Amino acid sequence: MDCILCQKTKKLCDSHIVAEFFYKLIYDDIRRPRIDPFKALTPDERERPIQKGWRSPLLCEDCEKNRNTFFENPMKKYWIDNDPIQVLNAQESVILKDIDYASFKLFHLSVLYCAHYAAQRTRNSPFSSVNLTAGDLDSIREMWWNRDAGPYWKFPIVASANQWPDGKVWRDWITSPLSATDATDKAYLLFCFGGCQWRYYLTPVLTPWIDKRCLKDDGSMLIEKREWEPMRQCAELVAQSN
Repeated sequence: MDCILCQKTKKLCDSHIVAEFFYKLIYDDIRRPRIDPFKALTPDERERPIQKGWRSPLLCEDCEKNRNTFFENPMKKYWIDNDPIQVLNAQESVILKDIDYASFKLFHLSVLYCAHYAAQRTRNSPFSSVNLTAGDLDSIREMWWNRDAGPYWKFPIVASANQWPDGKVWRDWITSPLSATDATDKAYLLFCFGGCQWRYYLTPVLTPWIDKRCLKDDGSMLIEKREWEPMRQCAELVAQSN
């Protein structure tokens, strides 16, 4: 089977789609998720443990190292170790101004790209809603291969922080992606991990709403807290179990 990045026939790694360090945010003391991210939020289903994030045969060893070195390590240092959204526990929004635009954007595009192929190569994949066009796949692969994130309006990314009922950011939440449209009928794919809902837009046409909030090539990004209906349901289940 061919590597999805270099496209050579090599032995493939069991590649993750969403980086493992995001799953560590949801583990309890014995590495079980406190809430199962891929199951329906019903009392009889929420306890099934998932030991690690979803994996699929996608990348060869060299390309796996490429992704880890240039995208995942910088993302972990910035998003997990530095924790730039912790200020949202006490305020409604923040404008981040110190993002490494290229590594940050290409990290997210690698998630999107891998999610597409995981859906193609793995049965019962939780990423089945991710179905990119051949043109989008070629564009993202070229950007990844060349480590060129392109202009900010190409595959714009918008993030909103998950707001728990107490107003704080909730990080214990990873979901299967959803295909959706916004209020102006612009299509996007919604991923949730790392304390945020991430909107990956597949159109280069920017509305004023998107342009105000999306990642910019100067390393800035507006992030606002947002209460999400599935999170409210989950909060109710947590309250019931306590």
